[in-house]
Amino acid sequence: MRKRQGLTLVEILISLVLLAVALLSLIQIPALYNKLMSMSIEKENATLLASQALDILETVNYDSVSDDILGDLSTSLDLPSDYSIQLSVLDSSGDSKNVTVTVLKGSGIGKSDVSLSRVVSPFAQSTAEDN
Repeated sequence: MRKRQGLTLVEILISLVLLAVALLSLIQIPALYNKLMSMSIEKENATLLASQALDILETVNYDSVSDDILGDLSTSLDLPSDYSIQLSVLDSSGDSKNVTVTVLKGSGIGKSDVSLSRVVSPFAQSTAEDN
């Protein structure tokens, strides 16, 4: 009987296929990382815009806080072209309003819509003027 020495062609081909599969999966990591970072930046920008909108709403006259203030709010924020904003104002009681701001991203990677809510009172404007 002959003693085997070395690898056969089939063994080499199988090892090359396994190596190729492993390398192809490693090559995708930077692309997935870039996609994740882009989604994170878009979500962060939408959150910042929603927070700024709520801050602006606290500084305006309490009686003017309604769904009709959306146009003034959009111009105050200087929204980028691919972002839009929605506003929902609910009168909780006579002394406060529940305001929900939703910032929508029209294009980009993934879903970047953000909704933030805040209770606005008639005293918020006087507090903002004091600072």
